[in-house]
Amino acid sequence: QRHALHPLVYECFRRQTYEPKELVVLDTGGAAPSPFFAELRDARVRYAHEPQMSLGQDGLEKVGAKRNRLVELARGAAIALFDDDNVHAPAYLETMLEHARTSGAALVSLGAYYTCAIDASSGRAKETGWQNGNSGPVLRDKFLEIRGAVVGPAKARWHRRGETFVFPRSTFAKGGARFSERLSIGEEESFLRGGDHHPVVDDVGIFLHVDHARNTGAPLFHETTAQPLPEPLRDEVKRAAP
Repeated sequence: QRHALHPLVYECFRRQTYEPKELVVLDTGGAAPSPFFAELRDARVRYAHEPQMSLGQDGLEKVGAKRNRLVELARGAAIALFDDDNVHAPAYLETMLEHARTSGAALVSLGAYYTCAIDASSGRAKETGWQNGNSGPVLRDKFLEIRGAVVGPAKARWHRRGETFVFPRSTFAKGGARFSERLSIGEEESFLRGGDHHPVVDDVGIFLHVDHARNTGAPLFHETTAQPLPEPLRDEVKRAAP
C-alpha cells in the first residue's frame, strides 16, 4: 500500500512547468482503489487500479512489468517515469525533455542527482547527499564540470537510473526497449542495449531521490556522498513533507 504517497506524486506532476502533459498512475496495491485519485477531478490524470498483478521471482512486486504497462497506457510522444516517493522540482520535465530534444538520444536519464534519507520517527530528512553515477576511472569528476552534457569515453560508464528515464515513444515502440518483468530491482538494466543514452548531471536540484522505510531497493550511501541540498530543492522537500 502506497496510497499515502499519491498526493506527493500528483503535486509534483501538477507543478511541472512543461505543458501539455498527462499523469498515468498504475495502482496495484490493496483491494480498494486510492482514495486520493478516486476523488481527484483532473482530466490530465488517468488512474488504473489493477491489484491482480502478480509478484516477481523474489516475492516482490514486478516493477518492470508495471513500467511496461504504464508506457503502453501512456498517450504522449515522450515518456517520463515518476516514482511516487521522489521529489521532482517544477523544472524537471522541461529540463529533461530539452535534453532529449537536443541530444536526439533514444534514452535520457540522470547520471548524478541529489538524495536524502528520511527519519522513520519524524518523517524529516536526516541525511542528504549527491550521487555520482559514473563508474569510470579517477578522472570521472572532470566530466561533472560540464553541466548536463557528458562527453567523451566517460559517457558509457554512467549508471542508468530507471526512476529518471525519459525517452521518446519511438524507443519503446520499436520493440527492443523493455523493462525486465522478472525483477523488482534492476529492472531497467535490460531496457536499452547500446550507447544511445544521454546522461544528465543535475547539479542544481531538479530531482531528489528519497530513501525511506518502504523502498523497493536498497538505500543509497548518503554518508559517503554527504552534501547539503540546494535551497530550491530544500523548499520542495518542505512542501512535500506531511
